Amino acid sequence: MSYDLILKTYNIISENDFSSIQQSLRQSDIPRLCEVMYFSFNDALDKYDVEDLQDAIEDGEITSDQFQTFCRENGFSSISSSPSHEAVAAFFEQQYGRDIACVMLTRTVELAYQAYPTIVSFAQQKALQVGDLQLGENIDLSAPGQLPPSY
Repeated sequence: MSYDLILKTYNIISENDFSSIQQSLRQSDIPRLCEVMYFSFNDALDKYDVEDLQDAIEDGEITSDQFQTFCRENGFSSISSSPSHEAVAAFFEQQYGRDIACVMLTRTVELAYQAYPTIVSFAQQKALQVGDLQLGENIDLSAPGQLPPSY
């Protein structure tokens, strides 16, 4: 069994930047210490659609004005009746983050003590966040501790 952490960004990034981050991750010590599953750049496009936007507005998670402002600020057409799939995916990416990779810490405590600071350091260097799937929230990288909070 593993303890899963998600490396992600809340910035809109190009496919080249996404690939560059993944390449840096592959060249780091992290894959030597943990199993790593890499996400596809297009996962955000596959993950969200216009119905998700409508549901989020109806549920009060976001407002239509927030989406319209995002579209104007990021060069997307802001036609609310039929927004583009790309605009919706980019909006949710900024709201919830774009997953870069899932890093699976093993249950071997000694290895986790070695791997976790390496993961945190990598995230800080690349301006990423570390999502803790067990907690359902991001780890505070200004005070990450020696191991993830629920490890």
